[in-house]
Amino acid sequence: MTSAETDFARTVTSLKKGWEALFAAFAEYPPLETLDVSRLRDPEKILRDLCSAPMSELSGNALSSYANWALTTAGNIEEYKHYLPRILQHALFTPGEPGFDPLTILSKLEYADWRGWPASERSAIENVYRASWHWARLQHPDEFDAMNWFICAIRLEKDVNSVLESWLSNLTPNSALQLADVINRSDGLAYGKSFWEDLDLATRRTIAGWLCGDELPAAIVAVLDHIADKDMWRIDAVEATLAGLRKSSWR
Repeated sequence: MTSAETDFARTVTSLKKGWEALFAAFAEYPPLETLDVSRLRDPEKILRDLCSAPMSELSGNALSSYANWALTTAGNIEEYKHYLPRILQHALFTPGEPGFDPLTILSKLEYADWRGWPASERSAIENVYRASWHWARLQHPDEFDAMNWFICAIRLEKDVNSVLESWLSNLTPNSALQLADVINRSDGLAYGKSFWEDLDLATRRTIAGWLCGDELPAAIVAVLDHIADKDMWRIDAVEATLAGLRKSSWR
């Protein structure tokens, strides 16, 4: 088994353990019998979908409407806690469905003041986000976009540098391509726009300093021979993007 395969296997194991702990942490919250939903959201269909299977087996299609409208126009915090483990699983299984974007989920957690929840719940959420981020960065970007998981990791970790440095730990061709995609979408970094809008100036400066440093290009060069020709356009665009980032006016 190669080091990349070992890293991936370790990440999958960590993710599975994280999910197990997450389900255990929120097991005390019962399934709902009724649901307070705006009449504009078709409450009968949402409730019918939620009752179509046990929570741990709900399909993305059955859960997405509730996940999308939860806390704002559908249900309360305790109900959201019951479905949260499965919602976070579908953030990886079916990321294109409404309500399963990891940044959207994090925003809902902040709306629900999750930092005030019991320590076991907070820890389980953080561990799943962390494991999901590490899994996402090991996927080919044509198959899974790790960008929003990266932003979530930055927002959740106290030490931004630990997130950045973890990317270069055993860099694989896939994680190098994901990193290239982040760099190639850094045009809004200096201005706090697009993907970067929820990060403060100090954090954005730290990220830019790391992206423009000497360590990153050397790490990417080390895996170039293992990157397919069809993917080289991502790598080829990095130099010009970084040159633009270095010239940016920060605010």
